[in-house]
Amino acid sequence: MFPWQVSLVSKIVPSPDWFVGVDSFDLCEDGNWVDNVKIQVDPLDAGTDNGLTFTAPNWPTTPQERIFRITANYPSHPAHSFHYPTLTHLPRIATFTITKASYP
Repeated sequence: MFPWQVSLVSKIVPSPDWFVGVDSFDLCEDGNWVDNVKIQVDPLDAGTDNGLTFTAPNWPTTPQERIFRITANYPSHPAHSFHYPTLTHLPRIATFTITKASYP
């Protein structure tokens, strides 16, 4: 990671192991700091719990799976909280807004 990049993560609560995040997002364009940026993000699954719904009981995944992006069609279980087979994209779940601070 470089000093002009930002990475951040936020857990989705309640949820089994879902989160949103940004990895190594560039805050500079053409050598200048950006003044303001909005980053729309999709939900991700950490691969540590098999729960399908926001309030599912603890159901550890053994062995742990890879992190994956949750989409309207994946995982494709009809009980999954994000299962929308008629949509091509999920409704937006989160947006990170980063604003450059001004100092006197």
